[in-house]
Amino acid sequence: MTSKFDDMDWHLGGDDFPDDLPEEAAATHIGMYFTWLVERGLVGEDLVREHGAALDQVRSGQLRGSGFIVDQCDGQLLAQYLTEVGAAFTEHVYDSYLEEYGNWGDPNVNIYALPDNDETYSEVQDLLDSRFAEWDPS
Repeated sequence: MTSKFDDMDWHLGGDDFPDDLPEEAAATHIGMYFTWLVERGLVGEDLVREHGAALDQVRSGQLRGSGFIVDQCDGQLLAQYLTEVGAAFTEHVYDSYLEEYGNWGDPNVNIYALPDNDETYSEVQDLLDSRFAEWDPS
């Protein structure tokens, strides 16, 4: 199994990341995915023990998932942060999530420029709920 699913540094160093965006924009898509994991109870016990209050803020919308990923996880989404089911699902779906992320909007908009807001998250939530319902972990 993959131990590191994503890292904002991978995106910051890429040709597609616009120079005029803040570095945190490289974590928006990771944070959206992470928020979904938090809301579905797919975050591991160790992370909950260490950062329970901040995870509650993610769950309630007081803290963006991207902020949590940047501040608490060094911009990385790691398997060790997830439950067994969360890691298995992420292993299965994350590459296709990256391909589909942002495809619901204007094709001329760079995915890193998508706003880190409830509207974008709603699209991510619908996408991941659908993929999770279709997923057969066996």
